[in-house]
Amino acid sequence: MDNEDIKIAVEYWKSELKYEIERTKNYFTLNPKIKEIKEAIAELQGICDHDYRDGYCIWCGKKED
Repeated sequence: MDNEDIKIAVEYWKSELKYEIERTKNYFTLNPKIKEIKEAIAELQGICDHDYRDGYCIWCGKKED
């Protein structure tokens, strides 16, 4: 998987996360779907060849350490 593929996948998962948060915003319990999405994003960020600009990777969005 190259950086462009990672970027596309992270953007997809972030849109899914946004949808899931909006869909369940009135719930006060842990949503397992949100946890699953965040884990998928973290996995992609783990394999990304980071290129940081302004403190964030342009490919996966990970904040620079």
